[in-house]
Amino acid sequence: MIQRSPFGAFYVKLNYMGLVKQGNDFLRQVSDTKDTVISYGKVGQDPRPVMRDAYNMFKDGGDPEKLVAAFSKGRESDYFYASLYAGLYYESQKKTDAAELHIVAAYQSPYGQRSDDYMASLAKVHCLCRNWSSK
Repeated sequence: MIQRSPFGAFYVKLNYMGLVKQGNDFLRQVSDTKDTVISYGKVGQDPRPVMRDAYNMFKDGGDPEKLVAAFSKGRESDYFYASLYAGLYYESQKKTDAAELHIVAAYQSPYGQRSDDYMASLAKVHCLCRNWSSK
């Protein structure tokens, strides 16, 4: 199941490819808006402060630098997510240099290097696709 996210459009192709791998029965089952709402359900507030702040940054606009600064002294995972989403925000604004700085920082962070978290893999793939990891 794909969760709705403010960042979803960025990786729609990857999500679609995952659905194709599972078979396209899912795509045939969702026939109208009501079925879609029932299938996906309502997205509630994320209990993680870093994710709430990242969501609000995308929803309302905000300063990615403040997001990273707010979580730079906390848990490794919080710093990773703050850096990753700051980079994705900059990428969505076509600010490539700032995007590179933050996504590479997320990828090279201790959490990004050690975690088997899906999003750590996403940061790695993003860097590889953009040829950022070798710099």
